[in-house]
Amino acid sequence: MDELNFPNWVYWLFGAIAAFSAITDYWTGKIYNFITLPSILLGFFLVSFYFSVTELRASLLSVGLVLLLFYPLFFLKIIGAGDVKLLMALSTILNLSQTLEMIYACVLVGGIGAAFLG
Repeated sequence: MDELNFPNWVYWLFGAIAAFSAITDYWTGKIYNFITLPSILLGFFLVSFYFSVTELRASLLSVGLVLLLFYPLFFLKIIGAGDVKLLMALSTILNLSQTLEMIYACVLVGGIGAAFLG
């Protein structure tokens, strides 16, 4: 599937959501539902507004992949539920290959962070 080409403001908005969540996670140890849950809905809305049902299905598949891969880590208390919801929100505006790249980057950065902080 082709890359989802949103207007630039969408990428800036979701980047700001990720940055805000990173800051609150650093300061309080929490990523709040008031930012993640509306972001998931907004992502699905934007995909359905700008693209067809095919891309919406791809977005749902991306979110499902994130849930499938990261929910067990939450269940094992390796990461928090807010982390999973944030990744789900970010994956709403990505296709499957972009979501896999995001997952790879998250695992890489998390591993480096654990090596230095752990």
